Amino acid sequence: MNHLRQALILVATAWPSVVGSLAAQGVTTAAIVGSVTEADSTPIADAVISVTNTSTGERWQTATRSRGRYVVEYLAVGGPYIVEARAIGFAPASRTGIQVSLGERRRVDLILAVAVLELPEIAVTATVDPLVNAGRTGPAQTIGDTLISRLPVRGRDFAQLVYLSPQAVLTPSGGVSIAGQSDRLNGLQIDGATNLDLVGASGGGGIGTPAANSGVRTLSVEALRELQVLTAPFDVRYGTFAGGLVNAVTRSGSNRWEGSVSGYFEDKSLTGKDPTGERAADFSTKELALTLSGPIVPDRAAFFLDLGLQRDLVPQSVPGIGSDTTGGADSAGVGIRYASAVRFQEILRNTYGVDAGSFAAAPERRPSGNLFAKITVQPAVNHRLELSHNYGHGSPEFQGGRFPDEVYALSSNGIRIPGTINATRLTWTTARGGRLANELSLAYLRVRERAESPADFPEVQVLADAASLVAGVTGGSTGNFINQNVWELTDNLSWYRGTHQLTFGTHTELIRTRRVDLQLPLGHWNFSNLDSLEAGLPDAYFRTLTNPLQPGGPVQDLGINQIGFYAQDQWAATPMLTLTAGIRMDVPFFTSRPVGNPLLKSELGIDNTLTPSGNPLWSPRLGFSYQLGALGFLRGGVGMFAGRPAYHWLNSVYAFNGLDVPALFCEGPDVPAFTLDLANQPTTCGGGAFTPTFEVNYFNPSFRFPRNLRVSLGTDLRLPASMVGTLDFLFVRGVNQYYVTDVNLVPTGAAAGEGGRVLYGVIDPTTG
Repeated sequence: MNHLRQALILVATAWPSVVGSLAAQGVTTAAIVGSVTEADSTPIADAVISVTNTSTGERWQTATRSRGRYVVEYLAVGGPYIVEARAIGFAPASRTGIQVSLGERRRVDLILAVAVLELPEIAVTATVDPLVNAGRTGPAQTIGDTLISRLPVRGRDFAQLVYLSPQAVLTPSGGVSIAGQSDRLNGLQIDGATNLDLVGASGGGGIGTPAANSGVRTLSVEALRELQVLTAPFDVRYGTFAGGLVNAVTRSGSNRWEGSVSGYFEDKSLTGKDPTGERAADFSTKELALTLSGPIVPDRAAFFLDLGLQRDLVPQSVPGIGSDTTGGADSAGVGIRYASAVRFQEILRNTYGVDAGSFAAAPERRPSGNLFAKITVQPAVNHRLELSHNYGHGSPEFQGGRFPDEVYALSSNGIRIPGTINATRLTWTTARGGRLANELSLAYLRVRERAESPADFPEVQVLADAASLVAGVTGGSTGNFINQNVWELTDNLSWYRGTHQLTFGTHTELIRTRRVDLQLPLGHWNFSNLDSLEAGLPDAYFRTLTNPLQPGGPVQDLGINQIGFYAQDQWAATPMLTLTAGIRMDVPFFTSRPVGNPLLKSELGIDNTLTPSGNPLWSPRLGFSYQLGALGFLRGGVGMFAGRPAYHWLNSVYAFNGLDVPALFCEGPDVPAFTLDLANQPTTCGGGAFTPTFEVNYFNPSFRFPRNLRVSLGTDLRLPASMVGTLDFLFVRGVNQYYVTDVNLVPTGAAAGEGGRVLYGVIDPTTG
């Protein structure tokens, strides 16, 4: 258990069109609440409330309770909405033009006048401030579609919008740290469904989007209705993240036909020239996005489509090997002479009959595209169905390693990583009477990635001039793949009793991932110079071998089912104070076990098949919002936030069990006879058999998924010139963190004068 303490102070002052609001009131929707009274504030019970989205015809109906209060839950983001109230003996009243933001709890109060005769409707335009409202508790950034469409986002990649949040910073690895946590602990959901790379590398688009290695385009910014970056939402319906949560909601169709065409283009021709008259290295970013929406049946069903194509060329970061040999210009910044590179190609082609590929500078090619479709249906009043599917495919081509004065790989050492994602979601929202509302969602995410090499011979590396040349199948490409399947079921039931809104829900995940990550399964030959390569005299050879006890190789087959239950009470204690108290429990169950190693158990007493299955994660939370008159709100809370670890970390237990692939390393006189025949690569050194060394990883059965304690205090204040000032304080302490212990290290004592720091060796008193 590692305790991490951090304090963050976030200060933002912005125009209302820039900073959005957050109310912890639903993951992908909003709510309209209020009261119906007479002119003297006498509540009117049993008044009929109708809420209509004029753009789609979607209709919701409820009735006021004994105190004249009403709630219409799980409304689609946007609008405009009309809220109407009718009661016997009173003239009807309405408010129009109401827009609601993601997670917002919009208050709309209506006053009915006593009438003997029925009078015409009274229309009142709502003027509720979206930035300052009672539903907001923790720090958050909400970005609406108006701002999203105006921003010149590079490549029209919606993931870039995360950087608008002061809570998000770029990490050296290319990921995004939110609230000071690892980028692999973030959550990303689109329309309430997970859209995350759970087992691959971090940093896909900055927030770990599916098929991150393949760079698959997920959605264009034009497909988004709103996006939130959350760090401490005290509503227990927000879960499965220990870093930050990026919460995106897509657009829906309406009664009006709409469409858009957008593009993004940049390349070297648009850059200026340097002092030598040269422009930047060859690069380009091209994207074309099309959207179309409209009615299928007016006021009943509508559709939305988003189609996008993207083509990126990423420039080579080091100079290429030049052909101008004057004064060694050909090797400047590379360390390889032009003649050496040509000879390397010729030796492999003429002597061994293989194509080493090109050594010319070349950009990486990253093509990608996606098609997103969404249908929204209202079969009856107080019912809404949404069905969406997103298909994405990418197939980037990466050059092999090229580093100044170190190594320069030819094109045969490159790699291609085709990847495909399919994400499907079905959501049914319903309300019954004036007291119950329910949202049920089922989602499925399928990701497939694999690695391919253009070469058909093992990797060859030779020292030439001041660096090394490399050709052949790159390590970790042939046969490697990443598969990911995620089923999600979420159900939220809201029950209204007086000033209390009770919420009961469940979130269940069925996750299965399979990954193979072999390093150099086809061998690697090392040569001290080009002459030794031509003579077929290597000075080193190494590869990984399949263990006969596990002939299928180190398949990382990880299955985890996580079941979550939660309950919450949102209490309007006074007209000025709203309290939110809830508790959430998530329990992961491992449905697969690592392959058992009998020697570990018999010799060391270690059962490597044990998993930390069934260890519960409790997340109690308490939030508040207090109105400071017309000035604004004071808000905050305290709570626990638990989430998934990066399953990439857990895969090492399944891959390294002492039965995995052993590493064969031969050098000097023990190097076997050189051959580039893939079917006959040596399995032993020249001296015969070898003793393999294995790495073994296993779980501590008490291991728990990451969990943090967060304390938040903030305020939203109305300032002059129609501005809103926001000040947030956030304290984060790690309660459960991922931690790796090397059990081979045996403590030898404690260091004097260093707080009893544990030592794993002996300090020489003479040399220190």
